[in-house]
Amino acid sequence: MRVTQHKMSPEEHTWETPAAAVALGEDEVHVWRVGLDRPDVDIAQLAAILSEEERARAARFRSKELRRRYTVARGVLRSILADYGGVPPEAIAFVYGSHGKPELACPADAPLHFNLSYSQDLALVAATRIAPVGVDIEWTKRTRPIDQLVERFFAPGERRDYHSLAEDQRRLAFFHCWTRKEAFAKGLGRGLTLPLHAFEVTLLPEEPAAVHAMEGDADEAKQWRIASLAPADDFVGAVAVRAHDWRLRRLVWSP
Repeated sequence: MRVTQHKMSPEEHTWETPAAAVALGEDEVHVWRVGLDRPDVDIAQLAAILSEEERARAARFRSKELRRRYTVARGVLRSILADYGGVPPEAIAFVYGSHGKPELACPADAPLHFNLSYSQDLALVAATRIAPVGVDIEWTKRTRPIDQLVERFFAPGERRDYHSLAEDQRRLAFFHCWTRKEAFAKGLGRGLTLPLHAFEVTLLPEEPAAVHAMEGDADEAKQWRIASLAPADDFVGAVAVRAHDWRLRRLVWSP
């Protein structure tokens, strides 16, 4: 049977470039697209607001390109959270859960959930006041042993659906599945205690993004809603939130 390729709606490709600070509505999820290759002056300004630990981590990257991209990603994350919280970006402090998921050390009266992901020269920052959130972005031109990854990390139903597709549809389906799984896993914040094959998401072109099932906790899977993202040509993304009633805004960050 021939499977019709799902076409994203125009809205899924539309990213706003706000002219001023953006308020985070109580029913909103914001996903910011961030270009990581910035002029030296921007990178210097962003490096200045990082913590000592973040600067030390940046210095450990072997290549200048990776150091610069990490600096931009963390600096922009701080800038976005500072705008929402009304505090200086250098005052933002993080604490980390038992599995490494960051949270604000001094949350404001209104909760602020966030997550960061980056690949190549693009990053995504997700933020919401509603519930835990996870986000993921992948560069689809990256050389990866896709069939091996499918066999190792996909759930049985995902492997079945993947192999049901024509050869020319599998690569994009893989990245849709992978980003949905990563976003969901990051949102849960359970790290490696939840293997990627322990839950199942959609990947067929005609299916909307969703969590199908989760080993040992079917009720938890039902609490989450996933949205696919089209950040740029040759990139695929996804955002997962532990709630169903929310509006997504896709935003472009600029200094």
